[in-house]
Amino acid sequence: MALDISQLPTFKKNKIEIMLHTGEGGAGLNHIRYWLKEFMNTKVDFCILVRNVKLFKALSTEFKFVTILLATSPLEVESVVTNIKHLKSIFYTSNTGNNIHLLRFIDYKHISIATEHSDRDSKITKFMKSYDETWVSSDAVIDKIKSEIDITYLNLVKIGKPQLYDLISNNQQKIENKILYLSSAEGETSDENFSSLTILPQLINNLSQDGFLFDFVLDKATGGRDKNLISLENDINEFSYVYNYNYTFSKALTNDLLLKNKYIICDIKTFSNSMLASGAIILLFLPADKSIEQYIFNKYMNYDFVYTFSNVKYLNKHIHHIKEGNDNMFELREKAIDYWVGTKEILSNKFQESVIKEIKL
Repeated sequence: MALDISQLPTFKKNKIEIMLHTGEGGAGLNHIRYWLKEFMNTKVDFCILVRNVKLFKALSTEFKFVTILLATSPLEVESVVTNIKHLKSIFYTSNTGNNIHLLRFIDYKHISIATEHSDRDSKITKFMKSYDETWVSSDAVIDKIKSEIDITYLNLVKIGKPQLYDLISNNQQKIENKILYLSSAEGETSDENFSSLTILPQLINNLSQDGFLFDFVLDKATGGRDKNLISLENDINEFSYVYNYNYTFSKALTNDLLLKNKYIICDIKTFSNSMLASGAIILLFLPADKSIEQYIFNKYMNYDFVYTFSNVKYLNKHIHHIKEGNDNMFELREKAIDYWVGTKEILSNKFQESVIKEIKL
């Protein structure tokens, strides 16, 4: 339900005690998408406050049954908060300058929850001290914050990544001979190319002969720089038809793909915490002429829990070693899941518990 400021006085807002705020433009769409389901799962009445007209229209079109408010100026922000009589807590998805229009109201509790990749990509600044609390996913984020600023006076609350609950809690048996293959596109220049597409034909041929079946998720931009790759999906389908191999293609990465495949072949750009949370064995392609440090020099991440390879020979070596019962990365993966995504907090529904606690204060 998209509301104009003028409608606020007649709007039935008595139950709203929680506000989700984004001060972003277009980027705010994914920020809200990332958190919306989690707030809805709490069964708590909440509204979304948006500061950008285009974003307001996009959200209003996509989400018909969520209360979405638009306030473009400090005076409109004041009108919103004064009209929602029982508002208690405001959640912020990013550190935008216009957050200050809300932070100045000291009667409310201000909580930073960040976005999907902020624990990896965002810079830690003293702006964090503007919030009453910062909700973080895991020990990884706490360590990152500690490395940049003094946390003595910060109130950090660990909530895990609730978006990964279905992956963390699922005990579905993985299919032994199934591989999920993902690759980024070739990049705009060769320096930006971390994909394994150049060795894909050899990779498919070798592993298919060993009895492996593939699920493919190819980047939408595949073939953008190397025109020979434009017909890649058709080429693979033709190969599978000729040799009677069973391959499937998907437009996007889904939980079903993550849960059924025992192995995931990806590259440094396609790797995600959801892959880690799925418990699959991760084989990460790294071009021989590049290093992990080239990609993550300004990110907070490590890949100590994955098998890396730069050619099919090393990939085969890893897989055959694992098939013989020597999965040397198993314990490291288990520790990494908890460290990076917060296993215990996810399984105990710490996010929902914490939101509900806010309205009881």
